[in-house]
Amino acid sequence: MTKQRFTVPSSKAMRAFQRLNPEFDLLSFDFHDHGAVRALRWQGTDPEKGLAGLMAMQRVMRLTGSEETSRALLAVGIHSAHQIGAVSE
Repeated sequence: MTKQRFTVPSSKAMRAFQRLNPEFDLLSFDFHDHGAVRALRWQGTDPEKGLAGLMAMQRVMRLTGSEETSRALLAVGIHSAHQIGAVSE
């Protein structure tokens, strides 16, 4: 089984995304609301990659509460509570 990797949107891409979607709040956004997802503006960014990265970032940020820690976890391929729990002590 191949390990799925998520691309964390770069700061530059995130700044552009935020400019295009000023009301977007990562921690409260409902990615299961198809209408809300369709309404997001992705100019200059690949929507599929951007969406996957934002969803992964949301999951990890809800666990850590820290953007820096979340980015570090995602960078090493940890993108869920299950993966964090599976890390042996």
